[in-house]
Amino acid sequence: AAAVLGTFPPESTVNDTLPTLIASPQTIDNYLGLAILRSHPESYQGNHQPTHQAPLSLLFQQLGITDQSWCPTHTPKNPEPVPLDAAVREHILGSLWGAAIGDAMGGPIEFFTLRQIREKFGEVTSYVQRSPKRRPGKTSDDTFFNLAVLRCLAQTHGFDPDTFAASIAQTVRGIDAGASNPGIGPNTIHAGRLLYAGVDWRNLPFSYDTCGGAIRVGSIGVMYHAQPELSKAYAAASSKVTHSHPDAIAGAIAAAA
Repeated sequence: AAAVLGTFPPESTVNDTLPTLIASPQTIDNYLGLAILRSHPESYQGNHQPTHQAPLSLLFQQLGITDQSWCPTHTPKNPEPVPLDAAVREHILGSLWGAAIGDAMGGPIEFFTLRQIREKFGEVTSYVQRSPKRRPGKTSDDTFFNLAVLRCLAQTHGFDPDTFAASIAQTVRGIDAGASNPGIGPNTIHAGRLLYAGVDWRNLPFSYDTCGGAIRVGSIGVMYHAQPELSKAYAAASSKVTHSHPDAIAGAIAAAA
């Protein structure tokens, strides 16, 4: 993980070096979310705003899953190091680049309906600008936390949720002190403030069901692709630090898979 981080550009230069990518709708669709949305349009209202019932909950109901036996309850400590041969390193780096490019392309159209995207931008085939305050090609907290998880893997030779929680606390403390916010959402900011105030992540008094866990597990999925149970456990653990709702955890596990 440390070797890969050494070959990925510093965060300050990532936005300037991402290549333009011609992406078809098939490559940027969220297949699971789109399928559920098409099957259950009543779960959304207005401008793509979810109602009280989250899409993954609907999927669980369809599949007849009523318990949480799918969710790991234990995070393995100090597993055997993953051999980072050239192929694995290339796959991890490719995952980081791909996620960053998708983040930079998709950020300006986040929360837009398909009709709104077509009206404002036509077909999105490169970086677009949503507002004068956000230059084209700028990444968000998705890329920031993807790299943060990889740093955690490098530091602890596995995934340690306490180390990751400390990283989030330090980041949010810096933002509150005036540092630039890479786009971290209100749920993670709220969790981070409690973490740097001394609250243990296991005792956070809320259970967010949004995508904060899913956005940051790409490197876990690639690094532990040959160890699916470990990938599953680490993805779940990384989500639980800030997003402990079953929907959020399931989304993280699915994204890592």
